[in-house]
Amino acid sequence: MKHSLICISAGMLKPKKADTPLARLHQYLNYGLLGLATILSDIGYPVSVFHGGFLNPHDLASRLLAENRFDTPLPLLLSLPSSFAIPWAREFSAAVKTYVPKVRIIVGGRWVTANDGAWIRGQIPAADLVVYGLAETRIEQLINPELWPTIPLTDAYVIGRSFARDVIPPHLDFTLIDKFAEFQPCVEVSRGCGMGCNFCAEAAVPLSALRPPTAVAEELSRTAAVYAGEIRPYFQASFFRPTSRWIEDLQSDFHHRGIAISWRAESRVDGLAPNQIASLASAGLKVLDLGLESASPLQLRRMEKTSNPDAYLRRAAALLIACAENGIWTKVNILLFPGETQETLRETREWLDTHRRMIKGLSVGPMIVFRYGDESREYLQKIREFGASAVCESDLDSLGYAHLNPSAELSHAAAAEYGRQLSRDFMTADDYYDLKSFSYFPRSLSRREFDDIVSSSDEYSLPFAL
Repeated sequence: MKHSLICISAGMLKPKKADTPLARLHQYLNYGLLGLATILSDIGYPVSVFHGGFLNPHDLASRLLAENRFDTPLPLLLSLPSSFAIPWAREFSAAVKTYVPKVRIIVGGRWVTANDGAWIRGQIPAADLVVYGLAETRIEQLINPELWPTIPLTDAYVIGRSFARDVIPPHLDFTLIDKFAEFQPCVEVSRGCGMGCNFCAEAAVPLSALRPPTAVAEELSRTAAVYAGEIRPYFQASFFRPTSRWIEDLQSDFHHRGIAISWRAESRVDGLAPNQIASLASAGLKVLDLGLESASPLQLRRMEKTSNPDAYLRRAAALLIACAENGIWTKVNILLFPGETQETLRETREWLDTHRRMIKGLSVGPMIVFRYGDESREYLQKIREFGASAVCESDLDSLGYAHLNPSAELSHAAAAEYGRQLSRDFMTADDYYDLKSFSYFPRSLSRREFDDIVSSSDEYSLPFAL
């Protein structure tokens, strides 16, 4: 019998935005780590996946020790979903090493580790190996420490470094997750984007082909069978851009298998054609996260979101109308980008007001620059041309990210407050609960429990109006 493996998705010591009871309810499924765990499980390893969430890292380490989870010669896999997870990972891994010094810890997370093992080790001294990029094709070798010097894209590799790109997403076994029934499932349908927005980590990562509809239907059938009650999966794709034929085939496969589910996806406002929306709705699409980012022509050009802002905004409006007509909820993402001024905010606000009845919710916030090797410092220099500045540039090295003052007339604090107020103006408690319970709140959270938390919260700290 093969030894067991522990996979940990690092949590956060506090929420990224306001630290409120509602914010601490959010659950972020680490489907990348789950994919690796599923590969190992299919090979024959007993695997358990734990999400740190907002748990105390020492408490989780103590629990795993009490359950004898460390009684294995195999390494522990520690995944960093974002730079905000680094402090939690540091405390958790230190606690593990205190309890069981012999445990070897592998740290990964493609958007955090970059190719900078030395910096990660400085942040997480308990790390024994730092992995770069995707790992699906290397995961069985990675859990054998004797092979570490021979495995490319790690800080133990003695020859050189490059980035590999695995294309076919693995299937996901949600039963490997501790308390999996509390998480809404997902299915990965594509990777990459390649649309060139200068704020995006995937700006130059080509968009992969969509997973075949038959494979998506098979995955969802398998997943639904292990869950009790309704599931509302997320179709994971940085840029969901299906062809009309793909949508037709998905409808056909769902019908053939008797699949009747509501699902969620994310796309650009210029990535879907309005005439595709009715078919997507018939196939189960209920929530669409749309990266509008701005309605200011100047800001859209600065972001390199589009070279034709007028056409971009016309397409956005047409897509919102089509979604509203077909019963699809749209959650619009707004990025307060470097160079933002009261005038650019006014332009975006007026556009949103015009289309208010078609918007279910807003997610608004000032841009954050995340550390990614030397590129981040070069990017900071670039956005100074727009009048932006880092609140504290040294945070890039000490924290792994830096908050920005968008311009001389709009500080980071003012931008964050503006974003909160804009969200409150567009969302009610009903809107917020509908959107969050669809994907991010624990599946067992009732509306009554939600209302109880809201009633005991500071009204003005909430991202919605009562």
